[in-house]
Amino acid sequence: MTKNQIDILFLLASSPNTIFKNEEIFVNVWGEDWSSNYNQIFIDEYIRKIHEKTGIENIKAVNEDGYKFEILN
Repeated sequence: MTKNQIDILFLLASSPNTIFKNEEIFVNVWGEDWSSNYNQIFIDEYIRKIHEKTGIENIKAVNEDGYKFEILN
């Protein structure tokens, strides 16, 4: 996994069941301002690769506006 993929996974897993908007993920991981729909596709692709590389299915899309690391009780 790349450093950014690990950073995304750590961010989401550090606050289970908390919804992180795509903008929050981008700013937290890349430290840059959210600027366009391109970034939406960018985040989606990183999440897809995390799923592919780890098999972790706990990362869930929420209203196409963000993601959360879901832990079921």
